[in-house]
Amino acid sequence: MEALLKLRAFLGGGLLAAAGCAQAALPESSPEQVVAAVRDCAEATGPGGLDEPTLLARGYERASTSQDGKEIDIDFIILGKPGGPLILSGPSGTRASAGCLIVGGNGGRVDFDHLLTALADDFEPAGSVSGDHYFRAGHNVVVAAARTGDGTTFRVAVLESGVKQ
Repeated sequence: MEALLKLRAFLGGGLLAAAGCAQAALPESSPEQVVAAVRDCAEATGPGGLDEPTLLARGYERASTSQDGKEIDIDFIILGKPGGPLILSGPSGTRASAGCLIVGGNGGRVDFDHLLTALADDFEPAGSVSGDHYFRAGHNVVVAAARTGDGTTFRVAVLESGVKQ
């Protein structure tokens, strides 16, 4: 139960708000691309939070942000690969770096039910609560997937649960 509360807090935090702001510009991603990103995040997530160098070594690039042509600092990390979903996390050493949030668009290409099927094929289903669908990825990593807004976008949180098996 503690892991579920921790995950729900992570889903409801500032990263989710940031993802919502960028909703219109989220890339459409195939279920396979999302599952690959979840796998990568699960491998990069541990007791110390998200290990960004692991994702960089797997071909992700850190995004820069700008406004009016000038680079600005933001309070979270955005990573991505061409054509794939975005991965968001907090800066190292913060509570928001406990895992990562994968966001993308459904558009006409990704049906959320197909995404759930792809996740269930790769990870152990662990139930659903209030529209959030839970999976286990490895020893103590929890994955939660949900539709967002009007259903045209999705979010998948990957978080080290802190529960030893």
